[in-house]
Amino acid sequence: KFSSRIYKAFKMLPLGVMRADMWRVAIVYYYGGIYGDLDSIAVRPIDLWLTRPDCDAYIGIESRTQFCNWAFAAVPKHPVFKQALDTIVEKLEQDGGVHPDHAYFVHDYTGPLIFTKAIQRTLQANTTIADDIMKDAVALDNAKKVRLCLFEQNFFSRKNVMNSYASLHWNNSKHWSRWVHEKNAFIKDYQKNQTKKNH
Repeated sequence: KFSSRIYKAFKMLPLGVMRADMWRVAIVYYYGGIYGDLDSIAVRPIDLWLTRPDCDAYIGIESRTQFCNWAFAAVPKHPVFKQALDTIVEKLEQDGGVHPDHAYFVHDYTGPLIFTKAIQRTLQANTTIADDIMKDAVALDNAKKVRLCLFEQNFFSRKNVMNSYASLHWNNSKHWSRWVHEKNAFIKDYQKNQTKKNH
């Protein structure tokens, strides 16, 4: 259902969380539907907020700088989700894989920062800052053209769907340690390989 290029990029992702990020974008792009992380909670029934006839995609702000990728909704083949896939693939190809150069590298490759960049590209905004995209007249006009509805921070995080950010509370559980160990092991292996290359 996806090109060999997209599959190759997916196989380059070293962490389960990164594969989950790309998977959600791919599935909603291909099939359409509503996505929510496992630790998200429906505050209100979907049929009370998924109601706007002018919206083919619903995306909300997570923070001042980025749009939320733990909950969204779209019809199949929406251009924002196509752009998100293309942007992830492009980043992986350009970098020759994943380089964990800073603590938030997951956000840069598959998470909310790359998702925000895809929105910026689709809407031809002059900024990748989510708050500023919401005020960009050209971007908002282009959002109407692709029937993308962008919502303020409380749309997903408090009003309709809420994320409990469970992983932040898994400090002493096997779930937390699995995620931390996987990430730390990857960083350690990456640094070891870089050291070998430099000697």
